[in-house]
Amino acid sequence: MKKLFLIIPLALLMAACSSDCASSSNAAAKPQRKVAVQTYTMYKYPLIEVFKTCNEAGIDAVELCLGMKIGGKFPNSRLTVNSTAEEKAYVRELMKQYNIKAISTGVNGAKTEADVVKLCEFAKEFNIPMISTEAPASMLPIWEKYCEKYGIKMGIHNHQNSKGAKNNYYDYNVVAELIKPYKNIGAQPDNGGWSRSGLDCVKGIKVLEGKILSVHLKDQKTFGDLNSDAVIYGTGCVDLKGMLAELDRQGFDGYFIIEHGNPGDKQKIIAEDLKFLREN
Repeated sequence: MKKLFLIIPLALLMAACSSDCASSSNAAAKPQRKVAVQTYTMYKYPLIEVFKTCNEAGIDAVELCLGMKIGGKFPNSRLTVNSTAEEKAYVRELMKQYNIKAISTGVNGAKTEADVVKLCEFAKEFNIPMISTEAPASMLPIWEKYCEKYGIKMGIHNHQNSKGAKNNYYDYNVVAELIKPYKNIGAQPDNGGWSRSGLDCVKGIKVLEGKILSVHLKDQKTFGDLNSDAVIYGTGCVDLKGMLAELDRQGFDGYFIIEHGNPGDKQKIIAEDLKFLREN
């Protein structure tokens, strides 16, 4: 009888351990998503306020939208590639103060080779590893040349298929073919542009497999509507969980960038979007 009583608890203990180990394994398998905020989300505010808001939300990374006001010591100055050394140093000081790093800058335009060099030099000053652009195909060899020189990646960004659009990058098939020959040029898809254009967002992630540098993640109010507003993650029409699952399958290790230019409580929007990414 004593042996019987010893065996039963041991079996129960082993089963419990097995269950706990499985739970721990599942928890460990779930990726810790890297999250950044595109500073354009708070375009009406100076960068000092953007950094402060991100810090309070528990986010330590941003994508710098050039042209925004700096604030603080420079209330009327805007951060650009042509900012003074003092202005740039002050922005870096603010980033250090609020524990913020810039993981990319965009979406940037460059019409000449000299423009490309200026952007790459700006990125090196801020230790930024990636620049996002909508560079035309004719400029890609130039971008490849300087990305190689400066040790930077360039990501092709997209918007929706609107009237008068300057390119057809909303079509992920076009982007996939365009960037295929390049080592330092990848994709920075904005799935809001896909959804607005009536394209399948999960399919887009599959088409660009292996070339995605970061993602401007969006949920949209309505599908196939060029004027659709962005909404808090999980409250719109986009299959975000399907996108996340596909990116996980691919082993994606880049940043999910929150960008929400529509009016609203920015602190709440950022907090809710971050919560969705942490839980899914």
